[in-house]
Amino acid sequence: MSASEPTPKRPVKKGRSPSYPGISLAVAVERAKALYERERQHETPLSTAMGHWGFTKRSGPGLSTAAALRKFGLLEYIGHGEDQRVKLTNLALDILLDPDPQGAIQRAALSPTIHRELFAEYGADLPSDATLRYNLIRKRGFTEVGADEFIPQWKRTIDYAQLDSSVTLDAELGEPTQPEEAETTVALRTASPARTAVPPQPAPREIAGRALHLPLRKDVWATLHVPERLTEGDWDQMLRVLEAMKAGLITEAESTRPDPR
Repeated sequence: MSASEPTPKRPVKKGRSPSYPGISLAVAVERAKALYERERQHETPLSTAMGHWGFTKRSGPGLSTAAALRKFGLLEYIGHGEDQRVKLTNLALDILLDPDPQGAIQRAALSPTIHRELFAEYGADLPSDATLRYNLIRKRGFTEVGADEFIPQWKRTIDYAQLDSSVTLDAELGEPTQPEEAETTVALRTASPARTAVPPQPAPREIAGRALHLPLRKDVWATLHVPERLTEGDWDQMLRVLEAMKAGLITEAESTRPDPR
């Protein structure tokens, strides 16, 4: 099976699909292999890892690739912010080094929560694309674009991992290597362990375009600098970057603030 996939062109979409890997497991394993060939089991800066995969520093596709490897349990993040580092997990090493890696491949395939849920519901015997698409959109909160991207990725992963009726979730696969609740640590900037906010990085001296002032709550505004004209790809990329920065921007005080009612 080929481990290369075209980067999809994403139109503007409303809402946000549940978390799912943006690449198939076959491609994720190839990325893990490329990282192993250059870094072995050592920690390396996230930006360096993305360079090994052919992406520029902090690019959207690079961040999506790293996030997908994490969802599959192949990549571990160490630290935060600009100094964030990554290394391959034991599961990744089992896949790359074990003479018989099929069990490890199947564990990786079913590490993402959405994969486990769908495998529990359908097994490897999926319904028609139309039925599966309806299920994803109406029952699981996917956007139309997200459903259309996810279905072929899930099918490729099923084929690559050779998932069939002989595979059971709990007895043979156990729990995912890393809980998906922690995925947002891919943030560009984040708080220190003591929850002290990291000062924002200085903006470029000259920003062509315009400033949008966004009301957040009483007397609190956010300012967003954007070009005069945005393409649909620009908009989608901006949303992805903002989502990646979420973990570093939300403070603990936000969750403990008293109810104003």
